[in-house]
Amino acid sequence: MTHETVEHGSTQKRNKNESVDAFLRRVTHVSLVGRGIAVMQGLDACRNLTVLYLYENNIARIEGLQTCTALVRLYLQHNQIEEISGLDVGLERLAELHLAGNKISHVNGLHQLPALECLHLDGQRITEPLTFDEDCMNYVGELQHFLGSCTQLRSLNVNANPVASIVKFRQKAILAGQCLETLNEKDIPSVEREFLFNMHSAKQKAKSLKTKGTQKLPSPAEPKGPHIFALTMLGNPEHNKPVPHLPPYASQYRCVFPSPMAFRNCY
Repeated sequence: MTHETVEHGSTQKRNKNESVDAFLRRVTHVSLVGRGIAVMQGLDACRNLTVLYLYENNIARIEGLQTCTALVRLYLQHNQIEEISGLDVGLERLAELHLAGNKISHVNGLHQLPALECLHLDGQRITEPLTFDEDCMNYVGELQHFLGSCTQLRSLNVNANPVASIVKFRQKAILAGQCLETLNEKDIPSVEREFLFNMHSAKQKAKSLKTKGTQKLPSPAEPKGPHIFALTMLGNPEHNKPVPHLPPYASQYRCVFPSPMAFRNCY
C-alpha cells in the first residue's frame, strides 16, 4: 500500500492543484477490497480517516494505524490475520471491528478500545477452540470477563467457533454483556434478558439462604430487669411497654363484700 494506492481507494476526489498528502489528510473513507494487499501501510497521512475497508485481502497483521485516531469502523474480515494486535495506538473512537473469516485463535488487546460496540469474530479458520489471553484476565480472560470489560459492546458474533457450543453459552453471554443487543446475529429481546436476570437472581438468593441456614443461629439474650406479669401490645412499636390494668370489677370481690340485699334482710 502506497499513498497513491490509498488515494485510488478513497471515495473522494483530489483537487487539481492539491498534493497527495494534503488530500489524504482530509480523506474520511477508504475502500481497498480484494486488492491482494499483504501489508497495511501508507496510512500515515490519513489523520481524518473514519472508515477503512480492507477485507478479502492477504493481510497477516494489523498495523500502520498510529495516525488514524479518528477511525470508527475497521473492516478486516477474510484475511490471513492470526492475532489481534496493532490496536493499542489510541483508537479511542473505534466502534466496529470486523475480523470474521481469519485465523484468530486468541482474543486479546480489546481493552484498548473503550468505544467498541460491534465485534465480529465468526468463521475463524482454526482447529482449536477460540480462547482468550490469560495475560489479560483482568480485562478479558474467559468469555464473561471479556464481555464485562467491553462495556460499550452492542453486537457480538462468534458463530462457527467452538466457543459458541459451550453449554448455556447464550445465557452466560447475555448475563455478562449488559449492553449486548445482538448475539450471533440474533436480537436479544428485553423479555429474554429480564427472564435470565430474574432466574439468576433467584438462584443466587436461594444459594445465599442455604448458606445462612447451615450457620448456627445465636440463642436470644435474656431480657434484663424484673419480669413484668402484664399484657403487652404486640404489633405496637412500644410493645415492651406494659398495658395498664383496668379497675377491678365488683364481681371479682363478691366473696369479700356482701351485697346490699344481704344487709336489707338483716333488718
